[in-house]
Formats: sequence, C-alpha cells, structure tokens
Amino acid sequence: MDNKRRILRFLGESSLWTMANVLCIGLPSLLVYVLGTQFEMWSPWKLSIYLVMTLVLTSTWGSWATLVWTRSRVLRSMQQGITTLPGIAVMALGGALLYIGFGKLYLAIAVLAGGIGMIVTAVALAGGFFSKNSTPNKLQYPFGLLLYPLATTLTSGLIASLWYMFTSNSGSTAGWTSLFSIATLMTTLLASSLISTVIPAVMSRVCHELSGKLSDQHRY
Repeated sequence: MDNKRRILRFLGESSLWTMANVLCIGLPSLLVYVLGTQFEMWSPWKLSIYLVMTLVLTSTWGSWATLVWTRSRVLRSMQQGITTLPGIAVMALGGALLYIGFGKLYLAIAVLAGGIGMIVTAVALAGGFFSKNSTPNKLQYPFGLLLYPLATTLTSGLIASLWYMFTSNSGSTAGWTSLFSIATLMTTLLASSLISTVIPAVMSRVCHELSGKLSDQHRY
C-alpha cells in the first residue's frame, strides 16, 4: 500500500511539475513574442535571441513553483538541480570566453564569477529556508499554478524592461561594442540572477505562505 501510494504521489507531483513548467515558460515566452513582433518589430534573429534568453531564464520557474510542495526526494533533487541551470550556462559562457580569449580578460572572469554566484544563490535558496515546506493545503496548488506564474512574470518583466531600456540606450550611443562593457555586463548578470533565481524563489514562498494563511482563516 505504501509503495502504491508513493508511486501515485510521484506521478501526481510529476504532472504538476510538468504543468508548472509549461505555464511558467509559455507565458513569458508568449509575451516576448508578442512584444517583439507587434510592438518592437524585432528582426527574426533578434527575436530568436530574446526567446532563447527567455527560455533559459524561465527554465527554473516551474521548479521553484513546485519545490515548496513536492515530497518525492527524486523530484526534489531534480528540481533543485534545475534551479542551477542558468548559473551553469553563464559559468560555461564565461569559461568559453576565457578559453578562446574573446574580449578582455576581466570581462570573461566577471561572467565566470557571475555564473558561480548564481549557482551558489540557487543552492542556498533551494536547500535552505525555501525548501522547508509544510503539508500542502488545497489553495497551494492553484496559487502555485496560477498566481505564481502571473506574479513572477510581471515582476520579472519589470526587471527585464529596465535592463532592455538600459542596454538599448547604451547600444544606441556606443554601438554593439557597448554590450561588452563592464557596466552592461554587470547589469545583465544582475538581471539574470534576479529573474532566474531570486524573484521566482521569493514569489514561490510568498504564494506558499499566503495560501497557508488563507487556508487557516477559511478553516476557522
């Protein structure tokens, strides 16, 4: 009976995780596509770059959304591992720049250090306070699958808009070389860390705590 219950719970949590990934990646990707094709009129290659960036940065959101209620150790380990993917990608980019000698040395080191910092932040948040969850309540699932994607998308969209305005202004005044300036690079790393790790982790915990308080009020 215990094994059957564990299998059913594993399948249920896997389904919720898949649903969360679809919603958390699909919603911001759709907004980026609409923005690029209907308002900014980006070229196909520029639109592709921003869509890939969106895919990488939001790949952690579904894991952060479900990490607070997942009980399966296998799934929790997989989710915690996925939260480090953006940091690994940035660290790999820094290592590649350092290996091929592209650009200035301090820029490659800054990218490498930024990726390591993102990984450390993700591990600290996923393995610390944010993973110490209580028994799921009825409101936690709709909050995690509906409120969380909307709140995270809106908050991250604000950060992304500020980053886009900053890089656009820099690019219009100094050309494409400005993308490799230390100011633009550090701004990009900060925005990436906020969007991929800090904001989704905080929003996940907020939705978890809010659902718990509302559930307790409804109970009494």
